[in-house]
Amino acid sequence: MINQLDVVEKMISTINQDLLYSDKFNRVKSYIISSYDTLSETLSGTKLYEKLISQIIEYAEFSQGLITPCKMLVVYIFDRCDIFEKDEFFTEEVIR
Repeated sequence: MINQLDVVEKMISTINQDLLYSDKFNRVKSYIISSYDTLSETLSGTKLYEKLISQIIEYAEFSQGLITPCKMLVVYIFDRCDIFEKDEFFTEEVIR
């Protein structure tokens, strides 16, 4: 996934050109970070990652179609924000 993060970067660049959508992206990013912080109190590794993804997509009407984009966004935030633990699972997941 990390090799395809340019797709996410292009999307974010487009979003940031529109102040309305930029705020929405920042709110989504804050939600992901907050969810990670909460979940990391009781979970780690694969279980934490899977729960984070499922928690994010549960609000979407067509959630199954959003799994891959959601994973790419989470990996992007892991990589760019450098606020998450760097453990083996995340490293292996990013390489895939």
